[in-house]
This record gives sequence, structure tokens and C-alpha cells, in this order.
Amino acid sequence: MDLLDAAPIKAYGYELGFDLVRITGAEAFPETERVIKDRIAAGLMDGLPWFTSERAEVSCHPDALLPEARSIIALAMCYLSEPPEEPQDDLPRGRISRYAWGEDYHEVIKPKLKQFAEWLREYARREAGHELEARLFVDTGRMVDRAVAQRAGIGWYGKNTTILTRGWGSWVFLA
Repeated sequence: MDLLDAAPIKAYGYELGFDLVRITGAEAFPETERVIKDRIAAGLMDGLPWFTSERAEVSCHPDALLPEARSIIALAMCYLSEPPEEPQDDLPRGRISRYAWGEDYHEVIKPKLKQFAEWLREYARREAGHELEARLFVDTGRMVDRAVAQRAGIGWYGKNTTILTRGWGSWVFLA
């Protein structure tokens, strides 16, 4: 397939409400695979029985998820919001992580990803005369989203292993 112009793709991602839109190659992530397997071997993934070496082999090889993959679109959406006002009484209160303050982010991002994929398919038909295949991943999918985000230039790994971005720090959802 001929390469598609990245500018309209990125522009549409921003139009959908993503704060960062980058594109990278679909080559394997061997270093990420090694790190994941080392963490599994060291017992650092205990309690996550689904997180296996076999899963790492698939997750770190985009061609195992989509054999004809040539590019990966990395997206980030900021969820930083103002904290609620402090209560005026002295009653005990719990705290909820900011990412959980609003609607379930999977339910916010997935429809946008589906809309993006449909637009991409139409764009590829119109501009290159080809059918485009797409797979959609939010953090519950098999793609190593942080490794993709780093390679694509969304951000870099922080000491806490999350992706840090310019302007939003780690306050982003990745897709």
C-alpha cells in the first residue's frame, strides 16, 4: 500500500479529542519483551495469571496482532482535572484516583477509536485505493501501549514506569 499522508491522520485524531497523536513503525519491541519476561521470571507479576511470557511474545510483536501492520498510531488523552472542593466538615473521607472521577475512560475512548478506524479505512480507500485493516487497543488489549507511546514520541518512561508527556505529565490515557 502507498504511504498515506500523516498530516490529515493526525488532524483527525486531534479533531476527535485526543491531545497527542503520533505515528510509528510496527516493528517488534524486543527490549520491552525482555523486560516483561524478566519481571515475570522474578515473580513481579504474581497475582496476574493472565500476564504470561506467551502474552508478552504476542504483545511485543505487532505482526502477531495484525500480520500486515506497517504503522501504529499512538494516541494520548489528558484526564487532568481540578480537584473537588475540600469539605467544610471534619468527617472522614476516602480518596478516589483522578482517572476514575469521570466516566469510564474505556467507554470514552473506544467509540472514538472506532470512529477513527472507520475514518482511516475511508481515507485509505479514497487516497490510495486500498483496504486498510486496523486493530484498536486501550489498556485492556494486548498491545504494549507504553512502549508504543515512547517509540512514537508521545512521551518517555518515568521512574514509576508510566509514560510522562510534555504538558500533561503522566495524566494521560493511552490508546
